[in-house]
Amino acid sequence: MFQFNPSEIKPVLEKELGYSDIEAERFLRHFPELNDELLPALHQWLEDRSVTKNDFYGISIGEIMQIQNENFLLALQEINTILDPTITPDRRGLLIKSLRTPPIYR
Repeated sequence: MFQFNPSEIKPVLEKELGYSDIEAERFLRHFPELNDELLPALHQWLEDRSVTKNDFYGISIGEIMQIQNENFLLALQEINTILDPTITPDRRGLLIKSLRTPPIYR
């Protein structure tokens, strides 16, 4: 598992995503360790804000961002949950189905 450096992320949360100082600190405090498979996507995004097109169990970070209207870091957190080896295949399937459904229809 990979844990990113909060000092790299906090300015992005505040300056680019509009989080207040308190919101950014809370977000980072509760952000989970990331699955190693997500490390390249995070590094790419930190470098140039581009979003990888890789699918994880048939859904991509970009799809989640678009369908759920989430920022990259929130979508990355969703993919991280999908990749969690402790969740059952049924639970993973339900999560993916939920992420493919716009929030207004849930």
